[in-house]
Amino acid sequence: MIVDGRPFLLLAGELHNSSASSVEYMTPIWDKLAAMNINTVIGTMSWELAEPEEGKFDFSLVDAQIQEARKHNVRLGLIWFATWKNANADYAPLWVKEESEAVSRGADPAERRRDSPAGAASDRYNASLSPLGEETMSADARAYRALMRHIRQTDPSTP
Repeated sequence: MIVDGRPFLLLAGELHNSSASSVEYMTPIWDKLAAMNINTVIGTMSWELAEPEEGKFDFSLVDAQIQEARKHNVRLGLIWFATWKNANADYAPLWVKEESEAVSRGADPAERRRDSPAGAASDRYNASLSPLGEETMSADARAYRALMRHIRQTDPSTP
C-alpha cells in the first residue's frame, strides 16, 4: 500500500467481527495487539451500531478505535458490516429489519412505519433483505457516507 506518499508494508492483525462493539472489551486487546509488533489493525464498524435509529448516528465506537490505534502507534483499517455479511442481514439495524417487508414492497417511509408489526420478533432477526432493494441500498449508502464524513472530520490525518 501507499501511505503518506510512501510504500507501506502492512503487518496487520484483524479483530473478530464484533470485538470493536465494546470499548471495555477492547481495552486489554489493544495492549496485546501492540505486543505483537503489528503496524495495522483491521477493525470493524457495523451499521446497526452506527445508526441504531434511522437518521441518528453514533460513531463513538469508531472514535474509540481511532484514539486507541493512535495511542498504540498503529494504523487502522475498517471493515463496514452493513446490509449483508456472508449473505445474512446480521449487522443491519433493527429498524431496517423490522421494515424489510415494507421496504421490499417499495413503500414510502410513512407507510412503512404504519405497516411495521411492533411485536414481530421472529421477523426482526431473520429479515431477508433483497440485494436489489433500492431503498435498503440507499439507506446503507447514506450511513456509510455519514461514517466517512465523520472520520474525515474527526481524523485530520485522513486524506
